[in-house]
Amino acid sequence: MIAVGVAVAVVVAVLATRSRPPRRAASEDTTPPGPGQVTTVPEPVVAVGAPTPSRVAGTPPSSAVAPSNPAAPSLSAAGAVLGPPAAAVRRPAPVIGCGDLADPGWTVANCGTAGEAPLPLTWVVETKPAGSVLGHRVTVWRPATAGEYEAVLVAADDQGTLWSDVRAAVAPVSASGGLQLLVGFHAIATRALELDLVDTPGRVVLHRNEAAGAAVASPGQLDAWAASPRSGDPACCPSAYLHEVIRNTDGVWRLVLATRAAGSAPASQV
Repeated sequence: MIAVGVAVAVVVAVLATRSRPPRRAASEDTTPPGPGQVTTVPEPVVAVGAPTPSRVAGTPPSSAVAPSNPAAPSLSAAGAVLGPPAAAVRRPAPVIGCGDLADPGWTVANCGTAGEAPLPLTWVVETKPAGSVLGHRVTVWRPATAGEYEAVLVAADDQGTLWSDVRAAVAPVSASGGLQLLVGFHAIATRALELDLVDTPGRVVLHRNEAAGAAVASPGQLDAWAASPRSGDPACCPSAYLHEVIRNTDGVWRLVLATRAAGSAPASQV
């Protein structure tokens, strides 16, 4: 009788075990999160900065060339177009506006202020006919003694043989504060866009040379585009553009992202 009782107990235990549903692994749990619970999903990696042609319908996606990371290459002002004047130049402080600092006989194409106190910068882009072309001058001024301004940076093409156009724009490009001045020189010989970024107290902090390029200065970053032509001539049939995103991180100007995209570069701000 004892043996029969043990056998019955074993059979009951086996049947009970088989009747239980199997426990679902934690990774297979499909129960929706309750109140207070948070679910996360990976975010797609996208290029920062202004939209590139690759985001326009009908064009292929861009491919990253240089990822954004703390070790992004640093950039410098080497090769800058603007530089200190050969001799000291001073003018009476402007009364009516920035155009008061123009050179006699030259026409102010554009002017404005940048930098930050206590040494704000005033910049002037001027033109003057030189035969069938225009000569260009760019001067960056700052306060000197009471009632006077001094020229701290200059660039000139009086005969109109170097640049077909010179344009400027101002934006808080640097996260460290103030307004930075971006000057774009459109070179005749190479058809490149040479960029100088100027900051207080009146120095070029960044220079770029973009083939058949474009640039846009915006809060926190500078976006630049350079052609990747199918031939050796940048003006001939570019098949793609290299989009560069430049930022000031930890006081250093860095190329944080570069992407290639088919199509044309956007309109340049300078």
